[in-house]
Amino acid sequence: MWFVVASALLALVYVALKPLGDGLTDTSAWAAKVMAPPGSGDNDTTKQYLRFAQAALMDGWLSNVPFFNTIAMVAALVFAALYHWWAALIVFVVAVFIGTSTKIIWGRSVSHYLLYMHARLLNRAATYRQKNDNERAEAAESMANELQQIIAVYTNASLRPPTAKQLQAMPYGDVSFYLNANS
Repeated sequence: MWFVVASALLALVYVALKPLGDGLTDTSAWAAKVMAPPGSGDNDTTKQYLRFAQAALMDGWLSNVPFFNTIAMVAALVFAALYHWWAALIVFVVAVFIGTSTKIIWGRSVSHYLLYMHARLLNRAATYRQKNDNERAEAAESMANELQQIIAVYTNASLRPPTAKQLQAMPYGDVSFYLNANS
């Protein structure tokens, strides 16, 4: 019986974290593409830049949210499987369905997630300044300024983070493309 309770609680954690985790991940991928130099092609250098920029935007506790979300789902499946093999299938289907529903219902706009990233970058810049690491502080402040320009464009837009398919169709470095495409 304890396996059922543990599985249900972990599935609830997964469902609760799904909107925030997916929103942060999708928004950071989009913001990294927007911050890329205009006209960048789909090559290895650009892909590496996107990975580094996304990692810089998600540094700290922001990157832990999607990680804990995945861990909660895997742990829920393990506990369900320890109860009965078929319970893992039920937990998976129910958790994914409810998690997707909560993402649709409780998902926020792009500007909401951008504000989390902006605040995190400013905190990181202050920490670097405190440690006299001026080069990293300036890099964090520079990225925060770029992010602030994106936030200014999308503040009153109630657009949700773009899907992977929408992200693929967007050009590099065009801040207002997503806004204009959905107007």
